Amino acid sequence: MIGENGVDVAKKLQSISPETGIAFVTTSTDHAVDAFSLHALHYLVKPVTTQGIIETFRRLAELRTEKRKIMTFTVGACRHTVFMDQICLFENDNHAVNVSLSDGRRLKVWMPFSEIEKKLDSSFLRINRGIIVNMDYIVQMGVDTCTLRNGIRLPIAVRHSTAIRAAYDDYVFDRLSHRKSFAGRG
Repeated sequence: MIGENGVDVAKKLQSISPETGIAFVTTSTDHAVDAFSLHALHYLVKPVTTQGIIETFRRLAELRTEKRKIMTFTVGACRHTVFMDQICLFENDNHAVNVSLSDGRRLKVWMPFSEIEKKLDSSFLRINRGIIVNMDYIVQMGVDTCTLRNGIRLPIAVRHSTAIRAAYDDYVFDRLSHRKSFAGRG
């Protein structure tokens, strides 16, 4: 793509149609990390093999059966639809909520924190008053702080730290157990 960056085009495509599966076909591995941060189905390097194409379509079929959950936010006059698994963090900010996304974007949403919390699945954990994190983005759960992949360190509620760390440990254990059983099926 002359004059265009495939990762930027993929970001635009996802903002328009978050349900669309994206696979990259390229001559270089230079943008592979960026592509997978967008949850790309595959990153194929030319020359593309038949096995690579088959694997891409298998992943697309899996995506269609799993149906990634989405959330839609209104920011000013614009509506933003994002996959829930792209949301790293919710932070209460007076009467607004700051939503941090995995691609570095931040959305300021004017809606009650409690309304957002009602829409979340079990991958999200309230670690402090006004702070909810996506546990898939946690790299370290300490005694009094939680560190996310993007380097953000957040305070954990001291009064509930044991329960918070236990909930995170249970989540990680469940995810690892599911991956092992899923990997054994093939």
